[in-house]
Amino acid sequence: MLASDAECTRIFRDGLKDLAKLDPVERWRFGSMMQMLIANSQLILELESVGYQDHFHAQSMRLIMRRSGARQWWVRERKMFAPTTVAAVDAILGVAIATS
Repeated sequence: MLASDAECTRIFRDGLKDLAKLDPVERWRFGSMMQMLIANSQLILELESVGYQDHFHAQSMRLIMRRSGARQWWVRERKMFAPTTVAAVDAILGVAIATS
């Protein structure tokens, strides 16, 4: 999707920088892309908990999830995912995010 749709690419790039710079519809689209990213990664993240190693995936997730906009999204939306996925993404971020 990002490779074939310039508007999606712009929204994803800008959203990773700062969610506040997106209008409400763009934030929703960014959130959908992030949700798809996490959902697609969920199996690999859970497999890592039983010893499967995918260093490329972990590095890619680190690069994406450490961006300001991705972190802003994760803090708000992490409740959508299974506890094992939340723990795995939090570990990738290298922080424990307090839930409110």
